[in-house]
Amino acid sequence: MPDGVADQLADDEFGGHDQVRQAPPGEPIADQGACAARRGRAAPAPGRPPSRLLGGELDLLLIESWANRPLAVPEGVTLRTVVSEEVYVAVSEGHPLADRGAADLAGLAVTAWACCPPGTEPYEALVQALRARGIEPDIRYSVAEHLTQLALVARGLTAALIPAMSRHPAPPGVRFLPARPALRRDIRAAWLTRTQSPPVRACLAAIGT
Repeated sequence: MPDGVADQLADDEFGGHDQVRQAPPGEPIADQGACAARRGRAAPAPGRPPSRLLGGELDLLLIESWANRPLAVPEGVTLRTVVSEEVYVAVSEGHPLADRGAADLAGLAVTAWACCPPGTEPYEALVQALRARGIEPDIRYSVAEHLTQLALVARGLTAALIPAMSRHPAPPGVRFLPARPALRRDIRAAWLTRTQSPPVRACLAAIGT
């Protein structure tokens, strides 16, 4: 993949500002909506191919797909993996698990979490991963940027699931532990098989797929 593309896919908003929504313990956070690409452009989007791609309004999407939440591919959509990476549990240096070699999700039953908004792939993947270990997740902070999630982690307020490419930059005081069971995230390019136009081919070449 060309230099800089992984950073762009990870969190191109890293130098900006994010809006944090905090919920009291046990209170769900309302759905924040979804992202999509405008025609002729590519942008990260939730993992379920939206109707605007299937209807031909969009040319190309970059879609997240988590290993514990397999992506269902509609007929007529082609996928190509751009990035495949391990996902880590980010905890503060003062967390009881910080000095361990890995973080068993079962040991995080009383931990609050920061995560992307409801309806996104990271949110659904976190919920499914914890429930698979018998834990009802306490998602205390709804925030889209990984860097802002890590700032909350560094202050000892939460844990977060962070894909490998988003570990840098990170504030001091954060430990990244491999998740157990292991978690992975793919970013995939998706387009309509019947309409692989010159702009789509140029975009795929640019991101090195």
